Amino acid sequence: MYDILVKDEEAVVVREIFDLYASRGLGAKTVAREMTSRGIRNQHGNEFTQSTVRHMLGNCIYRGILRSGDTYSQVFEHLRIVDNVTWLRTQELLESRKTAWQETTKLPRVVRGEALLSGNIICGHCGAHMTATSVVSRGCKVLRYICNSGNKYVHKCDGQRSYGAKTVDGIVTKLLLELFGTLADVSNVGILKRRLNLSLSENKAAHVAAIRHLTKKESELADLKSEVVKVIRGESKFSVGLLNEAIEIAEREVTRLREEVTALETALTNSTIKSDEFVRQHGEYIHWAQVFADADRSEQKMIAARMIERVEVRRGMEISVTWKADADAWRNAATDLGAETAHYSEEACAV
Repeated sequence: MYDILVKDEEAVVVREIFDLYASRGLGAKTVAREMTSRGIRNQHGNEFTQSTVRHMLGNCIYRGILRSGDTYSQVFEHLRIVDNVTWLRTQELLESRKTAWQETTKLPRVVRGEALLSGNIICGHCGAHMTATSVVSRGCKVLRYICNSGNKYVHKCDGQRSYGAKTVDGIVTKLLLELFGTLADVSNVGILKRRLNLSLSENKAAHVAAIRHLTKKESELADLKSEVVKVIRGESKFSVGLLNEAIEIAEREVTRLREEVTALETALTNSTIKSDEFVRQHGEYIHWAQVFADADRSEQKMIAARMIERVEVRRGMEISVTWKADADAWRNAATDLGAETAHYSEEACAV
């Protein structure tokens, strides 16, 4: 139907561009420079530019979807170059790097610099975002996280105004490596049984129970409707008003139960689909665990941003790390821990 073919050599370049942006956190301009430095050009033989890279990152054709104006086609798998996870991460990162999102984003808008955290480190005293900055102390450059509220408006925050980034990053890195170690020790099958199969079996049981209930109510409704003829003949125990009221109540209940069955069928389908996604996600976590220690700082920043929802820092170097929902679900499934937040405290020390 569509005379479109994917060229393998071009697909490799497309995947590399998406990987540099979504996994390593490079900006569109930096990605373009990287392509140029490698001598890689676009399909027209021209150097990549910031605008062409941005256009590529938002072009749904690489997801296997054709577009004409506001009309989108179904997914054509033979045209897909970028997997759904990478695509969605790319769109999230593109959105988060818009200027309007600068104060609320939890993903790093830029990955330059040596600080591990960007956008997701919070002052535990006032709730303001913290910014990494460098200061010169005794002739040496020192990296610190500074409370935006405490730095600009002293009266708004009564907590400590800055914290040594080396110490904070060291604690967070320790927690990340511990989490990766926990996940690496558990097999895909083990986690799926704890996290997925339980949910799947619960959905199946609820679905079966709902169908039984619906069948019973539909039978009761049919019996009530059969009474109409008897009422006309004067042979029914129901009056006209009472029968009509009973039928209306039964019809509403049947409608509600049909909607419930439909919702449970959707949940059951989603639970089945998530099985493959969970295996893929666990594999990704294992990959991050293997590469994190030796990765460059930009990639470490992106990995940390994918795992961490927020880091709160309080006076005395008291640090509280809240994991992203998926990462926390894996952690709980792997360790039987019910806590949603990992805590680590350490005495204040000099940077």
